[in-house]
Amino acid sequence: MDIGLNSNFDIELDHRNDLPLVRGREAFEQRVEIRLTSYYTDLIGQNLDVNIVPLLELEAERVAEETPELDTLANILITPNPDVPNSLDVQIVYATGEEFFTTLSE
Repeated sequence: MDIGLNSNFDIELDHRNDLPLVRGREAFEQRVEIRLTSYYTDLIGQNLDVNIVPLLELEAERVAEETPELDTLANILITPNPDVPNSLDVQIVYATGEEFFTTLSE
């Protein structure tokens, strides 16, 4: 369980004027987005001459391993965004066929 954040990673009150909580898959997706964004920013700042996609995939897998209630993860795909320079698309595919998308950019 985590406090729910908006798309800018800010806390907003929900419809009951209370802090929103996220659980399960929604909490996992929020953790992945936060951790990968942070890690991506760190890697870009280091000016590494390596392909960072495998490093980001490994970080996403670590988040999944740290989320015991998540047992339906099928695949994590990270690919360059063809429309936005210096951006990566993150696609998480669940065993149920459902998907989660987010984009990492500098």
